[in-house]
Amino acid sequence: MAISKRLKAISDMVDTDKIYDVGCDHANLDIYLAKHKNIYCVAIDLVENIIDNVLIKVKKENLSNMIEPKLNNGLDGIIVEDDATIVLSGLGTNTILKILKNTKANNIIIQSNDNIPLLRSKMNKNGYIIVDENIVYEGKYYIIIKFKKGKKHYSNLELELGPIMIMKKNSEFIDYLKKQLLHYLKLIETIPFQHFIKRYKIKRSLKNIKMTLNR
Repeated sequence: MAISKRLKAISDMVDTDKIYDVGCDHANLDIYLAKHKNIYCVAIDLVENIIDNVLIKVKKENLSNMIEPKLNNGLDGIIVEDDATIVLSGLGTNTILKILKNTKANNIIIQSNDNIPLLRSKMNKNGYIIVDENIVYEGKYYIIIKFKKGKKHYSNLELELGPIMIMKKNSEFIDYLKKQLLHYLKLIETIPFQHFIKRYKIKRSLKNIKMTLNR
C-alpha cells in the first residue's frame, strides 16, 4: 500500500521489532510496517469507532497476527518493553508530553503538530537525546524527531531548529527556514514595542534562522 511522505519518514526511523502507535488513526503506518518491515504493531486509539475500523482493515489485510488494535487512553496501563518503540504523530506537543509523562521507554518517535522547540526542550529535560530528525512537505511542513534515553546539553539554536536538521540542512529544511524567516519578519512588525519579551523571542528566532541559513 502507498503511504504519505510523512508516514514514510516515520517508518524509516523505526528500527525495533515492535511499536506502540498512539493515536493510530487509520493504522496506515502499522499496516505498512507489518507488511514491509515485519514489525509487530500495537495500534492504540481512544475512539471506539477508529479501533473498530482498524480491526476491519487488519482482518482484510490478513495481518491479525502482526497488528493488535487496542482501545486505550494513550499509554495508560501499558508497559512498553525496553526494545520497543513508541510512535506519536498528528498530536499537539502538550498532549504528547502528557501521554509520555509516566513512560520510561527507550525509543520514541514523535511528529508533533505544534511547538517543536518546547517538545525538544521538555524531552531533553526528561532524559532524552535527539538521534534523528527529518522534515517533509505535504501541503505543510512536518517535522519528525527520534528520541532515545540519554543525557546531552543542547543550545537554544539546537532546541529551536533541531541539531540533526541543522547538520543535514537538506533542501526542504532550507525552504522551511526561508518561510519561517518571512513569517517572523512580518510578525515582528505587528508587535507593539512595549511587548519587549515577545519581540525579544522573535528577534532571537530571526537570528537563529539567519545564522543557520548562512552557515
